Amino acid sequence: MNMFDVNNDDWQETPTIYANELIKLTNCVIFQNIRSLKSKHGKIKTWLSTHDNKNRPIALGLQEIWQPQPEHCTLPGYYPIAKIERKGNKPNKGGGVAFFVREDLTFTIIPVPFLEKTIEQICIELLNNNTIILNIYRPPNPDNIEPFFKTFSETIDNLRKQRPNHDLIIGGDLNLDLKNPLHRHVERLLNTIDEKN
Repeated sequence: MNMFDVNNDDWQETPTIYANELIKLTNCVIFQNIRSLKSKHGKIKTWLSTHDNKNRPIALGLQEIWQPQPEHCTLPGYYPIAKIERKGNKPNKGGGVAFFVREDLTFTIIPVPFLEKTIEQICIELLNNNTIILNIYRPPNPDNIEPFFKTFSETIDNLRKQRPNHDLIIGGDLNLDLKNPLHRHVERLLNTIDEKN
């Protein structure tokens, strides 16, 4: 199981920092909180256009896509999958998770819990190589930490039971500062991942 968490809303900066290293990997997945797919769509397309097809990430896991228009849900060479279930006063602001999966891959969607204001998840299985990719967004709310950890742990347990011989890649924006491993919530996250591995 691999954890790759990026908490940076500047699309161009983060892939530039990590992409040179990640692109060398055969199975590269980039996770990014983009804070509106509509506003970052052009930057993502431009960034992808700088890589030839075989050096593009196999998937982009995006968080906080908000409520994109249909024209913002396409990227050349990728299949889009989005999950947005925002309700209430501001349904267009915040939340939502998406994957863009490279068109040369065969995949299926695995149902996972999506709890607005607690944990927003979308999960795919790459059928070519027995890999599960889980994309998570945890809204920044101190009241959701216990339900988040409960659902996160149950999701991993269920995925492991359903597909015990698969690799599991987890990424997203958990609104936890992973640079501070001594923080109790970060320590709990790392222990949970370690236990489930």
